[in-house]
Amino acid sequence: MSTNIGYWEQILQAPTPAYAELFKAESEYLQKNIKSEDSVLDVGCGEGRNVKTIFAIAKNVTGVDNDEIAVKDALNNFIENPTVKIVKGEAVALPFADNSFDVVTFLMILPNLDAFKIKAFSEVARVLKSGGVMLLSTFAETAFDERIAIYKQVGSPIVRIEGTKVIFDKSLGANISEQFSLEEIKAMASATGFVFVDAKKVGTLAYLCKFLKP
Repeated sequence: MSTNIGYWEQILQAPTPAYAELFKAESEYLQKNIKSEDSVLDVGCGEGRNVKTIFAIAKNVTGVDNDEIAVKDALNNFIENPTVKIVKGEAVALPFADNSFDVVTFLMILPNLDAFKIKAFSEVARVLKSGGVMLLSTFAETAFDERIAIYKQVGSPIVRIEGTKVIFDKSLGANISEQFSLEEIKAMASATGFVFVDAKKVGTLAYLCKFLKP
């Protein structure tokens, strides 16, 4: 359940200043919260942007994405790094055993999950070890104008807008994009057993959050 990888790659190649600030903040947040000995899962890894950042810190890193093109690109990008594992799978049915990872990164995935947000959080909790952490980024409740600007920049096929929910053409796969207040994020995480640790707001665009699995 990811948006079309082609649109996301356009954003990565030519980010607006707000997105550039977010990508920098995400990288710094990962560096701050991941230790060299951690086993790390990056959910929705795409072509491996965040896997690259994680691999510079911890060598036991796995990326999972449901887009075949993204998985192929990520495999090619890490072909010389055999300790990096890239697999195809869904955020709502992660193909990993219980209690497998010390850290799960869940970066800019939540906005596209529509009715499956709690299920995805439950899956993250399942594969995390006790004492493990989820590092999350998602659109903030103040992100609407920046979101619309980037959608127009890359030509995303918007069908309609309901409040701050944007519905794209179904050809994108997961065709819903949402934004959230910090309290809404905390409530969803709490409902699946997570304990809030800290959060940082990045401009008007996004939140970075850390949650603990007790």
